Amino acid sequence: MSSNHSLAKAILDLRRRLNLSQTQLANKLGVSAMAVSRWERGENEPGQHLIGLAKLTRTPQQFWFFIEKMGLTKRDLVKR
Repeated sequence: MSSNHSLAKAILDLRRRLNLSQTQLANKLGVSAMAVSRWERGENEPGQHLIGLAKLTRTPQQFWFFIEKMGLTKRDLVKR
């Protein structure tokens, strides 16, 4: 599975798990519904909106998936 495909699937899964329409998710992130649609089809990536997606997750696994897509690790975020 390509990275783009796994990200698209994760966004779609998150939206469905939250029981949101594309428009509702878009409003939460401050983007257009068309942007969400393109993310879910793997045509575009959410870029700076990955952090917003991570904040909406309900499981640690989903959270870290989006954080890692930003190029960050737990070590980058956890204070020692």
